[in-house]
Amino acid sequence: MIDFKVKGTKLPRVPEGTKYRCTHWDSGCLDLGCSYDNWISYGVTIFEGVEYILAERPEYDSYQLFMISTSDIERLTTEEMAATTLTELPEYWVVRQDLTNPGWKKVIEYLNAKSGYGWYGHGYNYYGTEPNCAKGVNCYHEISQFLNNPTLLTIEEFLRLTNQKTETMITIKREQLQEIHDIACSSWKERITNIAKDQPFGDIALSQTQVDEMFGAATSTQLPVLENIFGKQNKIDMREVLKGIEVRKSYNLGDISFYLPYEYAWNIVEDENGVTCLVPTRK
Repeated sequence: MIDFKVKGTKLPRVPEGTKYRCTHWDSGCLDLGCSYDNWISYGVTIFEGVEYILAERPEYDSYQLFMISTSDIERLTTEEMAATTLTELPEYWVVRQDLTNPGWKKVIEYLNAKSGYGWYGHGYNYYGTEPNCAKGVNCYHEISQFLNNPTLLTIEEFLRLTNQKTETMITIKREQLQEIHDIACSSWKERITNIAKDQPFGDIALSQTQVDEMFGAATSTQLPVLENIFGKQNKIDMREVLKGIEVRKSYNLGDISFYLPYEYAWNIVEDENGVTCLVPTRK
């Protein structure tokens, strides 16, 4: 069993309705008004003979913490682990948005292929199936807004159940991420800050796509810093890329969209002047 008493340990998803207390509150147990799947442990406490795990987001920096009984956390962990025995996608399922996980793009690509949508996957907290809707998929800020009580899958579970693989990760020191942050433009400073928040302890893991995006957006003065950290990268020949871009002629997006070569991942990135650019990176 995972030792949730250790500060920084990732907690299982804590669903709406779970009983909780709160440090510095005198009231009794209350019911959570929504679900939380981004909590970590802040240690353990004993109250009236009951052991509680202290819980909050990784970036939380205040003193008031949620208290979830250790027995509830262990039960939720068992239920979550049981979900990994799934052998196929449930009829109704959702995945929580995680822009720092390279597998997230595969979730969005899958849903877009299913529906014909052009989602980028950064507008809502949850994306998944909802056959009651015309396109069969939907996205909301809360799971409770979906109509069919969908199964919450992790990105890794989704990849396993759809026979896909996530990208190889590149590990750098936190100090190196700080170096990149120091020379980044405002939009990249925000992205790098979010990466650090989502990986609050130890080294930083980046996907090759994330590294390629950094190099693609880098100016001549920023490039040496990236090359010092990641080494020189093989530059994409944009002339070859342009040969594969053409107007899509068929299906629901025919004559209103461009076909983008499959061998590249495509990312919308703002440069240092705030100009929106379409950046190809190798898959």
